[in-house]
Amino acid sequence: MGVFSNRKAKIWVLFLVALLGLSACATEVVELEVLEEFDVDPTFVQGLEIVDDRMVVSVGKYGNSSIGFIGKDGKYEKIDELEDMYFAEGMSASDKYIYQLTWRENMLFVRDRTTLDVVKSIKYDGEGWGLAFDGEFLIRSDGSNKLFYHDLESFEVKKVVETKHQMLNELEFVDGKLYANIWQSSEIVKLDPKTGETIEVFDLSELTQKHKGTPDDVLNGIAHIEGNEFYIGGKNWDKIYKVRLR
Repeated sequence: MGVFSNRKAKIWVLFLVALLGLSACATEVVELEVLEEFDVDPTFVQGLEIVDDRMVVSVGKYGNSSIGFIGKDGKYEKIDELEDMYFAEGMSASDKYIYQLTWRENMLFVRDRTTLDVVKSIKYDGEGWGLAFDGEFLIRSDGSNKLFYHDLESFEVKKVVETKHQMLNELEFVDGKLYANIWQSSEIVKLDPKTGETIEVFDLSELTQKHKGTPDDVLNGIAHIEGNEFYIGGKNWDKIYKVRLR
């Protein structure tokens, strides 16, 4: 991936712990460091993941949904294109497979980790937005305040956890915590996946302000690297950011 700039930038992050909803909360402002910026081909990012040291991206929209790799040169290599009837959404990976959601078509595609070939397809109820794997369950968001915990093999819903946030979108599970984009906002929330409790809210508005084109050009895409470092992307963004989320 071509490095756009090695300079270090600072943006403010809002740290919020919700006690009794938005009317009663404790706040703290901390610094977030943008480590690097990378030029990439703009894609309609619905899911972002690092799998076997490769950046995998799920690209959405009817008639233009696909899955592929973003190379070190920032170019998007389309590996598989979905049929026009499908709108690709979030994805995640287990030790064996990559799992790709569809929006309203109630279909989960189970793919080979290396080739991205579809191994099997599974029907499910409800909308597909974001997806994460906690080591036991596949966790799905549907644009509401709910998190759905699915069996890894059958994709049957085993439990539902409610949060205080609507529009939960792209998900990433890291060290026992769940990170989620809030659709059409500049926020990433850090949640306790067992209780749905909000631990932190990160405000990335200084990044989103750089990518104001259409209403669709929103923050979307969280890929864990190591420790507190993540790749952050967005729909139609021409850059991916390497950041440190404490």
